[in-house]
Amino acid sequence: MILKRAFVVGFAAASCCSQAWDLNGHRIVAQIAWDTMKPATRTWVTSLLKDFQPDGATAYTTMAGAASLADDYKHHPKGSPLKVHHTWSNMHFVDYILSSSPKLELSSKHQENDTVIFAINEATKALRGKPSNFTDQGKAWSLAMLIHFVGDIHQPMHCIDSDDSGGNGFVLEFNGSIKNLHALWDDVATEKYKLRRKHPQEAIQAAATDIEQLVPISSVGSLGFGPVGWSTESFHLGVEHGYGGAVKDGPQTDDYLKNWQEIGIKRIATAGYRLKALLEAIAPKTH
Repeated sequence: MILKRAFVVGFAAASCCSQAWDLNGHRIVAQIAWDTMKPATRTWVTSLLKDFQPDGATAYTTMAGAASLADDYKHHPKGSPLKVHHTWSNMHFVDYILSSSPKLELSSKHQENDTVIFAINEATKALRGKPSNFTDQGKAWSLAMLIHFVGDIHQPMHCIDSDDSGGNGFVLEFNGSIKNLHALWDDVATEKYKLRRKHPQEAIQAAATDIEQLVPISSVGSLGFGPVGWSTESFHLGVEHGYGGAVKDGPQTDDYLKNWQEIGIKRIATAGYRLKALLEAIAPKTH
């Protein structure tokens, strides 16, 4: 299938309730990939992003910077040239119905070509030169989206739904505040490292380095098997550790929060390492 033109010139982000990892989480995923990838792949990535300013103002010239682009389309002020396409609103997630295990069944909100699986596959094709007339600007768009969506697919609550938008309707208490289950998983890195929304890059690098030590690449298993396998993996984690054990309308148990942090941080690490491996496989061999 030919990559839709909308993929190059802009995405609508998912609905307000479908952010996946928060800004810090996505930046950390990208930083882990950058830290661990081969120098030749870094050179190729740098060549695509070095002048990337899709709105003429914001620079997305590093992997960590480009990681926010897909969500920036959602949060950018009305009237911005960023928010112009509304046909990609489901691309941040793939909602398998909770009761469908062990046979996975997509929620009726999806069509075949509007899931994060489709988005990852299309971005990968574009970076590999299919269609062949893609400009470097188009490839920079695709790279930025790939960075973000590989992060998305590893967030367990982005691959499962219990008729509550992936946990957005599951209200709970955390640290004395009202939150929802989806947001709890979004914010795992921010909570662990006490980050602000727009923390400086030095803090993102420090968190990425710590995660690389806590979860070395040798510990995450396969770096391959692609987005279908990654989403299935996330779904089962969502069943067992996302919805499983969560307390609705109340504080969470110590055991639940321990698993939440350990699994959430490992998913961020795994996303970074798999993004690294995918980009190494895509990068032209001349770099």
